[in-house]
Amino acid sequence: MADKIEEEELVKRITVTLDDETHHILQKWADDEARSVPNLLAWLALKAAKEHDQGKHRDGK
Repeated sequence: MADKIEEEELVKRITVTLDDETHHILQKWADDEARSVPNLLAWLALKAAKEHDQGKHRDGK
């Protein structure tokens, strides 16, 4: 039971709504990298969050 609680604290799930064109572009990108669209979006979100955080520290904000 403790493992399940610990896992829930580490992973957050969200729902994203995309238009057809955006989903199609992301699906092609995900296919090129042998990923699922949700996995690709999780990776993109992590990358963007880290870049944003680094920019804030670099600018002294």
